[in-house]
Amino acid sequence: MVLLLAALVMFGIYRGTLSLLNRLTQYEQVAYLSPSIPYSVLLLMLFVMLCISNSVTAVGALFLSQDIELILSSPVSRLRFFVTKFVSLLLYTSWMPLTFLLPFLVAYGVHFQASVDYYLFSFLMLPLFFLIPASLAVSLSIIFTAFIPASKTKILLFAILGVILACVFALGEVIGLGYQQQNSFDQVARILTIVSLPDKLWLPTHWVAVTMRDLLENRISDIGVPLLLLGSLVLGMLFLSYSIFLLLYEHAYSKSCDRKQVLMTRGKFWWKLFARFAPWLSSEKRAIVLKEYRVFSRDMPQVIQVLLLAGVYLIYLYNLRVLNLIDSIPGEKRIFWQAFAYIVNVAMGAFVTTAAATRLVFPSISLEGQGFWMLQTAPYDMRSFLQVKFWSWFIPLGTIATVVFCSGAFAIKTSPEGLAITFFSAWILSAGIVGMGLGLGAFFANFQWEHSGQLAASFGSFVFMLSSIALIAVSMFPIGIAVFMREPGMFGQHLEVHWWYLFIVASCAFVWAINILAREYALKLGIRSLEKLRDQ
Repeated sequence: MVLLLAALVMFGIYRGTLSLLNRLTQYEQVAYLSPSIPYSVLLLMLFVMLCISNSVTAVGALFLSQDIELILSSPVSRLRFFVTKFVSLLLYTSWMPLTFLLPFLVAYGVHFQASVDYYLFSFLMLPLFFLIPASLAVSLSIIFTAFIPASKTKILLFAILGVILACVFALGEVIGLGYQQQNSFDQVARILTIVSLPDKLWLPTHWVAVTMRDLLENRISDIGVPLLLLGSLVLGMLFLSYSIFLLLYEHAYSKSCDRKQVLMTRGKFWWKLFARFAPWLSSEKRAIVLKEYRVFSRDMPQVIQVLLLAGVYLIYLYNLRVLNLIDSIPGEKRIFWQAFAYIVNVAMGAFVTTAAATRLVFPSISLEGQGFWMLQTAPYDMRSFLQVKFWSWFIPLGTIATVVFCSGAFAIKTSPEGLAITFFSAWILSAGIVGMGLGLGAFFANFQWEHSGQLAASFGSFVFMLSSIALIAVSMFPIGIAVFMREPGMFGQHLEVHWWYLFIVASCAFVWAINILAREYALKLGIRSLEKLRDQ
């Protein structure tokens, strides 16, 4: 089943990339788009994502692993220790992006009818490319831990997030400027200019993209220089990261031990505050909810991930203004694109919710660690325990999803009926995604983890993301049909108003049933798996 879902997702990426490339060929007479430009855009986005995931995992692998003290006190050479941690970091963070990048590469090769050399050099260059963000993350995590005082850590993280958001917002101003007063030729030329921004000569993404372009165009003799530059940068980054490791790691590790004490929260204060605002909860449920949030506030990788997810949400909300471009489309086509943008907004919002659940909800059972076995002696059944955890995450993530979904609906000026469907979709999709994340997190529970960063990059996390994609696709199908049946000529015959409302009610009932069934089935799997662990 997992392999089937993975195959369907990869096939969807392949077909989508192939369709996009075929569409871009229609504009070749207007402006030529080099094959290296889409590669540069994708690789730059991938580079940023890898830097983030590698940084989170590097902090856990180098400073929070439970075996660090034992390894440092044993007669293990520093080189062997560094290589082992670096390779494990690389494997944990790179296998999933590489898996979903393969259909993109194959689609490019099929479209341009590439030779065998294209595929051979692709498998050579991508591992080299993945070494760069890994070594950069190791270097920055050691420097960060060694020189930043423990009391200033969270403040600095917020400052870094603010700088990143400011840069993205500035780029958004460049992209969004002048959308409303352009003809079709100006829009095409502007889009081509914008997507060319990441294609800079000094970026390693440019070197990889240029090499791919030359291979697609059968110019193998021209790939020597970018390959040499990429190899030199990789060797330099590896040497730099190992040098920083030798110079600063022991000092950084001692600092990290001090930082663990600073991350402790004021338990009595939060207990009294929560009891005042949630008096209807029993003391047992209140303790589970507070413990759930406290685990994340004390774990530095989780704090970093929460900040990064907040940045993702803000960036998504900010760039919803690009949907105003629909207003410049002629009236006949505007209805179609407005309906299409509505479906894309709901689907993308669901994917953002999935990203948050992957980092926050899925690892929540495993993060209990050895303390989970203490719950087995408590007079509290497993289903009630998972239900409390579900509501602990469903309410905040559902609220955020509602803001994201409805903001997009307002941006495309949807109807009141469409806004109501959006509100319903936000909550019911959040219920399905959070329930599956919690249930599959219990099914794939691992209480022997070295550091928390491993949990979000595990095979179970991969299964959860595939399952969420399948759930979103099934849920969006009736919603999409309902939206496109609203207007005449868009999907078969135009429905009368009363029939359309009846179809909307039936579609919402179907989506509700699918998500509730997915939630219940995942929770049953998780409960059954945890009970088996208890009986062993």
